[in-house]
Order: sequence, then structure tokens, then C-alpha cells
Amino acid sequence: MRGANAIKLCIFFLAVFLACRTPARPVYPLKLAAGTHYVVDQNNAPFFIQGASPWFLTENLSQSNADCYLRTRASQGYNSVLLDIAAEPAYTSSKTSANFYGQMPFTGVLPGGYTNLMTWNTNYFANVDWVLNDASKYGICCFCYPLYDDAAGVGWYEQATIGNPDNALYAYGQFIGNRYRNFPNIVWIGAGDYNEPSSPQSNLWNCVAAGIRSADTNHLFTAQPERSTQAILQYSNFVTIEATYPSFESYEDASADYRLYPVVASFDREPYYEYNATYNCSALNCRQFAYWSVLYGDTSGQFYGNENEWPFTNGWQAQIVDLAGTTLPYLGKLMNSRPWYNFVPDFNNTAVIWGYGTYGTIDYATAAREASGKTLMAYIPQDAMTLTVDMTSISGTAANAWWYSPSNGAATFIGAYDTVGTQVFTAPDTNDWVLVLDDASQNYPPPGIIDPAPPTIYKDLTNETVAAGGDVNLGVVASGAAPLGFQWFLNGSNLPSAISNPLMLTNVTPANAGIYQVIVTNSTGAAASNVATLTVIVSNVLSIANLPGNLFEVTVTGIPGQTYVLQYTTNLDSPWQSLGNVIMSSSGIFHFYEAPPPVSEFFRCASP
Repeated sequence: MRGANAIKLCIFFLAVFLACRTPARPVYPLKLAAGTHYVVDQNNAPFFIQGASPWFLTENLSQSNADCYLRTRASQGYNSVLLDIAAEPAYTSSKTSANFYGQMPFTGVLPGGYTNLMTWNTNYFANVDWVLNDASKYGICCFCYPLYDDAAGVGWYEQATIGNPDNALYAYGQFIGNRYRNFPNIVWIGAGDYNEPSSPQSNLWNCVAAGIRSADTNHLFTAQPERSTQAILQYSNFVTIEATYPSFESYEDASADYRLYPVVASFDREPYYEYNATYNCSALNCRQFAYWSVLYGDTSGQFYGNENEWPFTNGWQAQIVDLAGTTLPYLGKLMNSRPWYNFVPDFNNTAVIWGYGTYGTIDYATAAREASGKTLMAYIPQDAMTLTVDMTSISGTAANAWWYSPSNGAATFIGAYDTVGTQVFTAPDTNDWVLVLDDASQNYPPPGIIDPAPPTIYKDLTNETVAAGGDVNLGVVASGAAPLGFQWFLNGSNLPSAISNPLMLTNVTPANAGIYQVIVTNSTGAAASNVATLTVIVSNVLSIANLPGNLFEVTVTGIPGQTYVLQYTTNLDSPWQSLGNVIMSSSGIFHFYEAPPPVSEFFRCASP
């Protein structure tokens, strides 16, 4: 029993502490995979959309701040953003809002004060070009509105219907298509918050889309009608991928889109945003929208939004590191650790047969099963629900069970079970949880660990005694691995008060060797009295600019017989956690090796 517990403990440490490899960077543009519910890149690799919604990024931010935003989101795990690339009329018929540099997308005015869509401003769109190229640098796909209608048709739709003939709309679309056909990282979004009264055959957006398509057949096209309206039905002339605009219980709309025939890929484009005034949406609500949708039909992925972020008003810098924004990427990590592209929603409750709650309410658990039974995921939105699972829905003779926390990305091993009969699983607490059941023969890593390279050396550090000259590896040695972050302090200055201002080891690129100190605590977790006695000698730190695959080595020395606790984090806004106790048996020396991240953990953005 003690041996089994040790194995479970090691698996748990792997799940929580080891760095994850990120999936290979996609080769854009995205494209359809015929007859499937997902999209792929140019190498036919399934692409899970992990999106954020900075609508006015090309309009309200300087290029330096736009870069800061994109770098930060990429470092958090986002691979897509939603952009309104033509600043919409400022809710009057005679004024168009300008971008950060005072440029307007159109320069001409028609009789009556309406915008002349034939007078596009290439200087304005040069800034859009810059943002799209900058996003590409970070591997981010941009879902772009070329001409957003606006709710009730009072924005560009009003401008388009008065004074701008169909040929003007077509010409503007042709301009957009010609300008951006060779930008790989684009998906087009038509319309916007409005159901044109003449849809689907005679709507004005057909003219814009036809203009784009006359020059650009390289990119996917979706649309945004009013909430809970299916885009591919409202705008059937040009939509190639479905985008859900759901009600509060987002799984209802997601399930409807999954049932569309012919089969079409679908993603949750805009659930309710964090801090939504009507529902006062919390981080928990945002996770509910996302997990509900993805596991019940919006297989291609989802976008997260924040009411205080998308217009980039004062204080937006704090919003990009808020609770929902930093926890939503755990969904992408979870999905990419399993064959999500083969998931089939458990609509008929043949896998999760009881305890799933009441459809149409917040207390409803959505589930999806890999088509051949290799894995099953069930999302419990709150309230410590108890699920009964038909274990025969899992292939193989045994299933490994896990709890995955959407709030911190940690996986906890529950146990191994025979795939016979039924099994009851009760969530650990009233927070949201994902139950993951895997066919044990698949040897999947812990949920959230993306295709990990087997560690060349790995040791559970709990009560590890390091002999003189001994080596201990604290991470995975693998090209592209995302690192653990550690707290280090240069030359012991101001210790221990300097704890409030840690340096990330992943950001340390000294030209020469330097002495750094690691923050340690004693075995009780109190502040260590000997905090300045453990030193870290940075002997071979390679520049982060030389990625991927460059490794650095850090040598740690300690006092014989003293117990040290090393702390780590994967996000500067997350609690520092212990890697376990390390006891130096003599004048012990141990090393660890780590790969730097694709981008730094956190960036400070200037004021707008």
C-alpha cells in the first residue's frame, strides 16, 4: 500500500509540478477538415481555439501596448484574438472614431454626413497590418471584423444602407481581400450583433463578403448574427465555419450547432463577458461558459471576453491578468492533452448516466467521450455534484480517473477502476471540476500535461537527501518545454524583505556568471532564518532570444544537514508552491536543468 501511494504521489507531482510542452506552432491559415467538428492548420494538425477578445486593439492602443497585450496573452496560453479592424462610427451618423494615431479608416463623407466606404485610408490600415504581423510573431490567429454592423444596425450597417450602393460594399470587400489575402493568421467575421432583415439571400453583407472572396479564398469565414442565432443559417452565402453566440447556459446553443447538417466546425465566439452588467459574470461563470460549450458541441474551441478590457479603457492593464483571463487557458491545456478532436458530446447520457443535473439550469454537467472510448471528460460547474458513470463507456479493461481543476490547472489522481458496471464520483468541493477517465492502456499523461517528453531524470524531492556532488533534476529536459518559475534574488540584497519583488529565473540573462539566492522556508513553512545561506550560481545561462531548445544549468549549494524547501510558480499571480524538502547530507551540490519559455511569464504594459 505504501508503494502504491508513493506511485500516486509521484504522478500527482508530475501533474502539478512538471513543465508542459506546448503544441507545435500552427502553420496558418486555418482550414476545414471535411466532415469534422474542428479546424486544422496547413499541416492538418487539429487546432483548438483558445481565444481572447481585445476588440479595439488596432484602434485604441499604440503599437508598443498592442505588442505588450499580444505577448502577455501568448505567454498565458492564448492562440487567438478577436479584432474589430475598422473603427466603427461613434454612434452618430456623421462621425467615425479614429485609432490611437488619429487616423480614420475612411476619409470621405457622403451627402447627409454618412461615411463613404470607397474612401479607405491606407495609413489607417497600415497600423492594422502591423498588429496582424505582430500577432503572427507570437503564433496568434486574428479573427477579424472588416465592417462590424453593431447592435440594432446603428453602426456600419446604418452607414452601409444609406448612400453606399452595393458596388461600394463590394469594392471595400475587394480592397480588404486584396490587402490581406497573404496574411496567414486571419479568420474573417462578417456582420456583428445584428440580424439583417433581408437575410440570408439578400443581405448587404453578402456584397462585402463577395468582394473579399473575389480576391481572398485563403481564409475561413464566419459571422455574428444576434445572440442564439446560428451564423451559418443567417449568412449562408459566405459562412464556412459556425460561431456560437450563446445564451447564459451556453451548452444549449453549442449542442444545436453540433447537430447541424452537413457537419460543420463550430466554436463559442462570444459568451457573456467577465463583469457583464446583466449577470455580473464572475471568473467561475466564464469558465462555465467555456467548458460547457467545448464539451457539448463547440468542439473547435472558445473565446473569453472581459467588459473592462475590450475597449481598453483606463486600468485595462490589470484586466489582462485577472482571474478569469489567467485561468481560461487551462482549458486549452486540458483539451490538448487528450484527442479532443474526436470528442462526441454525451447528449443522451449514455456515459454519465446519473447526477448530471437539470438541463437548462446552471447546475448541469456536460460531458464528451472520445469516439472509441479512449477518454471521457465531464464538467461539473459547481455545487459538488455526484456523477454516476457507466464504466463500459471507457475502452480497455481499466480506467484511470482524475480530477482536473479549471481554476489552477492541477490534476489529482483518483484511482484505477475496472471498466465494468458503474462508478460514482463526487467532486472534491463546490468549485468547478472536470472528471477525466482514461483507458489506462493509452498511457496518457496527467490531464493538462501536453504531450510530455519523458524526463531523463525525475525525482520526488520530498525528504530527498543529496550526497556530496549529487545531481537532482527538478524538471523536464525537452526542447520547447514551458518552465517552472522560481524565486531568486540577486546577491542576497534586502533579504528577506525582497520577497515582495522576486525575479523570475526565466528572465535572467546575465552576460557573465552571477550569484543569486533562492527563497527557502523551513519544514514548518515559516520564513527561514537562514534564507541567505543557500546560493544559486548561474554558470551557463543562454539568451532567451536563442529559442527554442536552449537549456541553462543552475548549481545550488547548501549547508550540510540543513533542510531547504524550494518554491515555484507557473504564473506570477499564482501562489508559490513547494517542490518538497531537500536535505543536504554534507557539502552537497545538486543541479537542475530547465528549458526557457517561448515568451516571458509576464509583461508590464504602459498607460494607453
